[in-house]
Amino acid sequence: MDLEQKSITVHRVFSKGVAGLEGTIQRGDSILSINGSSLEGTSHVEAVSCLHQARLSSQVLVVIRRGKDSEGQMSPRQHDLAHHTGRSYSLGCRENRPETTRSVMGLGGTG
Repeated sequence: MDLEQKSITVHRVFSKGVAGLEGTIQRGDSILSINGSSLEGTSHVEAVSCLHQARLSSQVLVVIRRGKDSEGQMSPRQHDLAHHTGRSYSLGCRENRPETTRSVMGLGGTG
């Protein structure tokens, strides 16, 4: 029995998806939360559902962890968020620990 807590890790970033066009989320990043909903301990199905719900918003707040500790401990998950339109903003912090980035991505249509 595997009792280790798994986190959602970006396995692939699609070049024409939101993450690829926005540029903040990278392969190996751990997704900590989406729009304030923690992904800690969620199943793959629950994480994908949260990502699909995020498509309904005009903006999405994604909190990620980046660093050597984030990829090695996590099971990879593949996510494609949709086509990117609108504005994006990201904030990164670095100290003596893995980087945590908050990314707000615009997802809504134009006009």
